[in-house]
Amino acid sequence: SHHVVHSVISTRFLRLRIRSNRREMIVFKDVVTADELFSDSFPYKLVDDCYYEVEGKMSTETTDISDAAIGGNASAEEPTESASEASSKSGINFVLAMRLVSIDKPPTLKRFKLDILKPYLASIKKRLQSEAPERVEPFQKGMMKFIAERVDKNYSDWDLYLGESMNPDGLHVMVNYREDGVTPFMVVFKEGVVEEKF
Repeated sequence: SHHVVHSVISTRFLRLRIRSNRREMIVFKDVVTADELFSDSFPYKLVDDCYYEVEGKMSTETTDISDAAIGGNASAEEPTESASEASSKSGINFVLAMRLVSIDKPPTLKRFKLDILKPYLASIKKRLQSEAPERVEPFQKGMMKFIAERVDKNYSDWDLYLGESMNPDGLHVMVNYREDGVTPFMVVFKEGVVEEKF
């Protein structure tokens, strides 16, 4: 009986330790669609108090599902590679993790500004005017600076993504690569997301 009491105490102690060691995770969700766009598990920084720059890397996500589990009936005589190919995806880690969806961007910078940026900024400005009017001017200034310095000259280098719901009213995540040509990063406008702790 002494052994049983000892094991119960150590199990409780272990649970307490696990609970106290568990770190809260912050997830950044789209204020319009509630899609999860990124979390603090990725390196990120706030630039000009206007947008988050989230650094990623190329990775392969493997989901190990056997043929039997999905109702397949592959015979030993006919080895197929399709099952193993279908279970792995390669891409940018934050795109895979957050199930971001790549979309076709407007062919010209002008169309991007008119069709996507202008209506989105108008909706953010309207929300800020009622919720945090002091944020309107810094947000607009920061956005103009970002577009002028980072987008105007190299619009063709950027890719656009939407959150998992693919709702076009939501934030369009902008993805590009560092000067090394291999390190991806994304830009998420601060006023377009809300932080949630888990």
